[in-house]
Amino acid sequence: MEVEPAAQPEAVYVVLDLQEGVEVLPEPGTHLRLEGMETQQPCLRLPDGSRLVGAFEETVGSQLVLADTLGPDGSHRVELVGHTDKRITFSRPPQEAEGQDGDDAGGEAAAAAAAAPP
Repeated sequence: MEVEPAAQPEAVYVVLDLQEGVEVLPEPGTHLRLEGMETQQPCLRLPDGSRLVGAFEETVGSQLVLADTLGPDGSHRVELVGHTDKRITFSRPPQEAEGQDGDDAGGEAAAAAAAAPP
């Protein structure tokens, strides 16, 4: 009986576009945490703990993912790593931009505080 090797999962590449307001970009090789990729508004947690909210966007055509390395002679070697038509644009949640806690879903705590008697 011949055993077939297990299928390797196919890599899926996604372009993450960080909008203005993201002061510090993560260093290459940094592990990022993506949450809610199956939702319409995925979240990206940066190493400093800040949270960004994303929105999927349609791309026109495919975007190529390239690796650019220097050869021994100093010349650039560009290798096609993959391609994608998936793009997520991330920005700071409106609550964080206004200085409120970004984990407050829908501003419920602020509404409750406003409705409470003095």
